Amino acid sequence: MEAIRNFFTIVTCIIILVSCSAEEGPIFIETDEPFEVSFSADIQPIFTNHCIQCHNQNHPTGLDLRDGMSYDLLINVSSTNYAPNLRIEPFSIENSVLWHKIIDDGVFGQQMPPIGDGLSNFEIQKIEEWIIQGALND
Repeated sequence: MEAIRNFFTIVTCIIILVSCSAEEGPIFIETDEPFEVSFSADIQPIFTNHCIQCHNQNHPTGLDLRDGMSYDLLINVSSTNYAPNLRIEPFSIENSVLWHKIIDDGVFGQQMPPIGDGLSNFEIQKIEEWIIQGALND
């Protein structure tokens, strides 16, 4: 009986290893467990990759998400189009306009980003954790 169990364990491991491909990239397992998020290492790169095409020094709302500008224009700053709501309220995704925009729940207009590839679930999860952890500038 032990030999049969070992055999099936080995076969299962081989199937898992053979089915993996280096081109698939990392596999992220969604979890409800909090994880540490850094603004400079995790959040700003999301803005740089997905947002600065529109949210630069020429954006009509003044929301410039380029590196070195974004943090001070987001945290505890009233939204231009949805005042007095804040762009990001630390510790509160529900009171953060940015959160509603990226999850596209329709509370504050259209989904962001409106062009190109949307944010991945993992990127959205990073932004959520960052806001919940206090939206620190680290």
